Amino acid sequence: MRGARLAAAAVLSLSLLSAPAWAANGLTLSYSPAGNGSAVLSVEGLDGVRDVYAAQVELTLNGSYSDVSLTPSSASTYVPKSTVQTSGGTTSVTLYLYGEEAINRGTSMNLGTLNLGGSFSAPTSATLTLLDWNLSPFGSADHQAVAVKPGGGNGSGSSSSGGDDSEVRYSISVSPSDGGTVRVTPTRAGAGDQVTLTAAPDQGFQLDSLTVLDARGNHIRLTGQDGGRYTFRMPASRVTVEASFRSAGEAADPVPLPFTDVTEAAWYHSAVEYVYRNGLMAGTATTVFSPDVTTTRGMIVTILYRMAGSPTADSGAVSASFPDVPSGQYYTAAVDWAANSGVVTGYTNGCFGPNDPITREQFATILHRYAGLSGLDTAAAGDLSAFPDRESVSPYAAGSMGWAVERGLISGMGDGTLAPGGSATRAQAAAILTRYCESVPGA
Repeated sequence: MRGARLAAAAVLSLSLLSAPAWAANGLTLSYSPAGNGSAVLSVEGLDGVRDVYAAQVELTLNGSYSDVSLTPSSASTYVPKSTVQTSGGTTSVTLYLYGEEAINRGTSMNLGTLNLGGSFSAPTSATLTLLDWNLSPFGSADHQAVAVKPGGGNGSGSSSSGGDDSEVRYSISVSPSDGGTVRVTPTRAGAGDQVTLTAAPDQGFQLDSLTVLDARGNHIRLTGQDGGRYTFRMPASRVTVEASFRSAGEAADPVPLPFTDVTEAAWYHSAVEYVYRNGLMAGTATTVFSPDVTTTRGMIVTILYRMAGSPTADSGAVSASFPDVPSGQYYTAAVDWAANSGVVTGYTNGCFGPNDPITREQFATILHRYAGLSGLDTAAAGDLSAFPDRESVSPYAAGSMGWAVERGLISGMGDGTLAPGGSATRAQAAAILTRYCESVPGA
């Protein structure tokens, strides 16, 4: 995912602290006590404001509070640590919010639940700053004082638009193109829903390329169907469809990869091209793929999560509760999904190690379980006897490594060894994922 939450949050904090804000005339901060020293905060009066992606809220409370936090109302909203200052019997709190998608709904914006760790004290004053997708403030005025009033809600945290994130339907827009059209069904969809695209070239033309991008420019993986149809799973974001058509007799004009460190002669070039074109892996920068950099466990699980369509959590699912997987990280939802689905189990010490380099045998094991989750036949076990280091394969990974070898997903290193404990580079990860998607039926 381009722009991990922590990096964006750091930029956000700096931007909010220094940037002027949209003139907040007519806005109201509403609070609804929710018990246990907490209250649901929302902003009302957002008439004419379409997409708010970040907010800074400054509150003044009567009393001294040292433990103040904000629990966001949406899993797609990240809240960095609040700033708290106590002086003269009052507490000043600065809250920050950063959304992967717009955090306002209609004319209101649910900020989340303010937790004071004791008895609740209604804010005596508040100022507000709102920023757009580029972290640019709305308008040119300094941050503005807003009215504070008790809300009429029941403290459940629902916004005035009615419903939670599972009911939010995001727009799908198609950019104009010459030589044909693309039909979309449906035109709005919830996260995880299947969307169908049907390419209809004009007479004498044919489809040249079809791309689906989320709100941040990330590629969404497309699955080809019969009759010029393609499907994809809707992310928790609006998407844009871009198509190009060419004359039927005109040769396709290949678009080169943007990565300067992936040459056409590199053994992994076709694999990098596949994962990049299909939205499975992006570069570490706009023109850099970093093929020799190791891949972490959090990255691999996030890729598989995207391949599964970024499914929303079941109502009965619980957090993976790994002590080293905090909320608000780019991999948090993916690890929770993988743990609840049996794709990952974590280490024997109860941790997951999201930032640990993933080993080749760990990769094979996780991919083996993912294949089983997808309903694929995972019974085939290859023969590892030809590899001189076969005895170094961990017992838990032996079956998975055999399956991966049998399927042609993992082969020996240059010296003929399996290197099960070796770290998988980004180039190797791209190759394994490409082989999986291209050779495993139903992948």
